[in-house]
Amino acid sequence: RLRALRDTGNALVDPLTGRPVIIVGLSDAAALFDVPTRRALERLRQDGAVEVFEKLGRLGQGSRFRLVHYSAVGVPGGMLLAFRPDEVEIGGRGQRGALLAISPNSVSDSAAYAALLGAG
Repeated sequence: RLRALRDTGNALVDPLTGRPVIIVGLSDAAALFDVPTRRALERLRQDGAVEVFEKLGRLGQGSRFRLVHYSAVGVPGGMLLAFRPDEVEIGGRGQRGALLAISPNSVSDSAAYAALLGAG
């Protein structure tokens, strides 16, 4: 269970499927993953999303992950590593198809929330 902030400026969706993307810090999502997957994800800051995605494929976890292109104010763009959970529950309602983009950093400086939901 994670506390999330609905970020009205966040319009991030998977450009291939149109699915919503929820951004979550790795330390907050770590319990979702087995130890080998967690160790691979811990390399995000050093190795980047593409290299970690390739490593997850070698671990047999590639089908649950995908790369999502993003851009932000002051950032020319990049790739986020996103996990495809079976289901996400938001406000008591199950939502299939949402992706969890794993950030190597916490999404909140104050730890008031652990995830960022898009405006939609």
